[in-house]
Amino acid sequence: MKQFDDMIFDLAKKEQQPIPEHTAQRIEEVLSNLPPRKEKVVRFRLMPRVAAVAASLALALLVVMPNVSVAYAEALSDVPVIGAIVKVVTIRSYDYADGYHDMNVEVPNVEDDSLGDAGAAINKDVDALTEELVNRFYADAEAIGEEGHTSLSVDYEVLTETDNWFTLKLTVFNATGSGMVTYHYYNVDRSTNEVVTLGQLFSDSSYAEVLRQDILAQMKQRMADDTSLVYWTEDSDIGQDFIDLGAEHNFYFDASGNLVIPFDEYEVAPGYMGTPEFTIDASVFSALLNPQYQNLFA
Repeated sequence: MKQFDDMIFDLAKKEQQPIPEHTAQRIEEVLSNLPPRKEKVVRFRLMPRVAAVAASLALALLVVMPNVSVAYAEALSDVPVIGAIVKVVTIRSYDYADGYHDMNVEVPNVEDDSLGDAGAAINKDVDALTEELVNRFYADAEAIGEEGHTSLSVDYEVLTETDNWFTLKLTVFNATGSGMVTYHYYNVDRSTNEVVTLGQLFSDSSYAEVLRQDILAQMKQRMADDTSLVYWTEDSDIGQDFIDLGAEHNFYFDASGNLVIPFDEYEVAPGYMGTPEFTIDASVFSALLNPQYQNLFA
């Protein structure tokens, strides 16, 4: 990252294009509105102001700077990950820390018109989810005060981006007392621009039992190979099978076209097991797929 920063600085020195007057005025306005620095801890009532300033600065860095400097924009185009950022960008960030409560939330926005209504649907769902999480964090922090600790982080990653398929992964860590990680996957069929659920992949509901049996076999094999591992299978000490592969269950495809079924914490195993994932070979389920999904990764 330092090498990239040095390259940016060198290019900026060579760049002779002056900053437009309106841009300079905008940056001056943002800087002039910054609150004076204080040594004491930032109190809860200042959070909306700090968040607004942070959002303004983020806007200046992500939107203004690439349009001000040709060298800056050209340098960005050479970064390997820029292809994914063009499609999904951070439109808002929430950051807060006071020693008792901390939050770091990155709100993604799909900005690829080729995804059509699917992109709009993802953005709407992500906006609603992150707004709910942030509001809950503020409420919990105010209610708990210095009597406890809370933490919230939201991050995202583009897992798959091909001519046929697109997958966005949202990772949420939420802690009020104990912590818990959950995931949200958004899968889009790019031939129809529709968000696809696990159930919609298959021609009938028989897929659930086929996938379930494969996952159970993997669980048992893992436990046989490593006695420190524990999964809640039908013959576990708990005596129940918690694997539920309903139509809305999370999934994504790996680079080879195999189906990956992830589980949240405590869903199929004790908390110390984290968030288990199970990869199911395409040969196990391909015959059950709806025709339009037969050759997704051919």
